[in-house]
Amino acid sequence: MKKIKLHAIGNDGDFNYYIFDKKNEVIIILNKLFNKIFKSGLQFYIDYENKKGNWSEKERNFEKERDSHESVGLINKRIDVFYGDKKIFVAINCSEKLRLKFNEELAKISTMPEPKKERFEIKKNEGKREKELIKKIKKLSRKKIDELFYLCEWKDSKREKNKSLPNFRIEKIKKGTANGLLETFIQETGIEKIEKNLGKLK
Repeated sequence: MKKIKLHAIGNDGDFNYYIFDKKNEVIIILNKLFNKIFKSGLQFYIDYENKKGNWSEKERNFEKERDSHESVGLINKRIDVFYGDKKIFVAINCSEKLRLKFNEELAKISTMPEPKKERFEIKKNEGKREKELIKKIKKLSRKKIDELFYLCEWKDSKREKNKSLPNFRIEKIKKGTANGLLETFIQETGIEKIEKNLGKLK
């Protein structure tokens, strides 16, 4: 079986996060792993109303998903998938034992690309800018954090009455326990776009 690319992996408190290419074949392989480890996974078919007014179902094209989020809530465990422009961010929240089991199985079907040496200095400088940007975002008020994500076209499906993010995610950002989410937000949106939208906040 062809291995999928794992671009990043990390731990943030009680969950692990992963970044993959946003390709249908990648999601199919990941979903098999979700079902194997967690006994549940993503929905591959959606209901829709056709031109005749009849309801039917069609297979999802995950590559067309953008700036959206879905979750699989289970007893004592949860899978969150965020769809960006070209990448997907997966967060696994469960026991350490189950996370280790997931990582062991993931290692069998994935590979991490080698970083290019000529990009090292550029990445180093980008890393400094990213850290400074994360500090700026954390210092924003809760309302402005929500507004910033909205301006950057990020909308969580469980955003409640907010424009973009649910209150519990905003609280995690303020407390400094959502660095994984912020890193993905920066990678997918781009530092320049975020800094530009920061300037629009009143």
